[in-house]
Amino acid sequence: MSDTIDNRRGEPIARTDVRARVSVQAPGVILIRELPESTGAIYGAMVERARELGEEFGNYATVVDLAEATVRPDRDMMDILMRTTKSMGCHWAIVEAKSMMMRVVLQFVGGRLGVMPHVSFHASLEEAVAAASEAVEQAGGATRSQSVSEGGEL
Repeated sequence: MSDTIDNRRGEPIARTDVRARVSVQAPGVILIRELPESTGAIYGAMVERARELGEEFGNYATVVDLAEATVRPDRDMMDILMRTTKSMGCHWAIVEAKSMMMRVVLQFVGGRLGVMPHVSFHASLEEAVAAASEAVEQAGGATRSQSVSEGGEL
């Protein structure tokens, strides 16, 4: 496995930097902060890290913050997105992108994801984290009571 992952422009990004964009926001709530110029490989590395952090809690939800997203999902990213939203955690809370173009893309992608009852869309990160926390509680709560520390490490 390479120490770097190329973004859409072919620029290498350190795998550790990609994984560092995934953190624990609250017990059982995992945040993925999308990168500009992202690819399926980048998103896959972030999802892998989210799963590692989430499984420590038993029940967990994932928040995906699209504030920095700049490009529509490529085929690999869509495949990972469709597969993981069905199999990972009890809820996915998506924070809408800030740019108009990305909001249009999200409407298209959201149309495919919106049929899943455990996916919700939010205007702010705070709203998404609150929805994810509520979903974790409804699923029985995070089964491990570990403290949240800086950088998402438990």
